[in-house]
Order: sequence, then C-alpha cells, then structure tokens
Amino acid sequence: MAESMVYLSFLTERSYVIHREKEGLDMTGINFAICDKPTGTVSEGIGGMITLRPIKHCDIQAITCWPAYRGGYAQMDYALRENGWLEEFSRKPGAWCYLAEANQDSIGFSILSTTGNKEAEVRLAVHPARTGQGFGKEIMSATLKLGFSQLEFDLVHLIVRKNNFPAIGLYKKLGFNTLGECTQLVQGQLIEFFKMDIRKPEFQNHTTRGDE
Repeated sequence: MAESMVYLSFLTERSYVIHREKEGLDMTGINFAICDKPTGTVSEGIGGMITLRPIKHCDIQAITCWPAYRGGYAQMDYALRENGWLEEFSRKPGAWCYLAEANQDSIGFSILSTTGNKEAEVRLAVHPARTGQGFGKEIMSATLKLGFSQLEFDLVHLIVRKNNFPAIGLYKKLGFNTLGECTQLVQGQLIEFFKMDIRKPEFQNHTTRGDE
C-alpha cells in the first residue's frame, strides 16, 4: 500500500463489541489509526464474540496479502487488493472502515459510506479462510447496529451481484428489501446487481424478534 496513505486522519481507537449486546462508539470523520506492524491473522477456534474497531493503515496492508477467494467468491477478490475497496473508501470523506475480529483474529472488514442525509452504503468482506462459516451475518449485523445506533443513519443500502446467492440470502435474513436492479462497470466488465436497503425500524424489529 502506498506510503501516501499516511496522510489519513488518525483518531483515537475505541472498540465496538457485539456479543448479543450493545456498547458505545462515538466517532466522526474517517476512522483510521496507525500501528507499527500489520495485524490480520486468523486462528483456529474462533468463538462467538465479534469486535468491530476502526481499521488501521497496517490492517489495510495486511488485508491486501490475504489469500485469494476461491470458487464463487473469486469474483470479489479485487475488493481485497491494492486499489480495492479500502483504498477507495479510505480517501472518501464521510466513510467509516472497520476491521472485524474474533479473539483478536481478523475475520473480515466492513465499510459505511455516507450517501445522503442519514443514509449510507454498506460493504462487507469476509476473510477468505472464513467464508461459509456464518461470520458474514455477524459482521453485517454488528455494522448495522453501529450505523443505526451510533452513527445515527436512518437507512443503509447496498448493491449485490445477481449471481452472489449466499450474500443475497444473508441480506434477506437480516431484513434487507430488494428495490430493483442496476448495471455497473467493474474492472472493465458490466456487472448486473440487485439494489437492496434496510431502514432502522426494520432492522430493530428483526433484532427484537431474534432474527439476527
């Protein structure tokens, strides 16, 4: 990752822990910090506690070195690499990037990016060694809780590839609604997407019913 990224705003780091409960996080601006060496390893025996913390410059470097996605996930591998999602959103005002950890092991990351008045786009990536293990749902649920309760968004939206069936199913379980379709140019290819969103009361109703 280019050294020029050091100019990013560095704010005091606080953790947001999800273990079927809420804890506070009050941050504004782009949430980054810097450390001396990369983190981002994944160990065996990860438990049920998910922690979201502001991503660090060294985390971004480590994520670019994660192993490649395989199978149906391979189409998303570009998001992890240099010039991928984190480099794009690290330079964008009104964006928050979080590393997801379990027992201090990196299991993925998420992004919330302001797109309008109390509205944000959400993006999610799971560590390639942890796909298909339920971590995507936990990370997304934690990110939505943070976005709605701490960042005070009223609506969160996303786009998902029409052939990404696991992700579509995950978002529907969390209460996202399908709004329509769109086509975007990604790495020189036209890709078809579904547009989905969820409002704060819908997510709260889901969590109250125990659907998260």
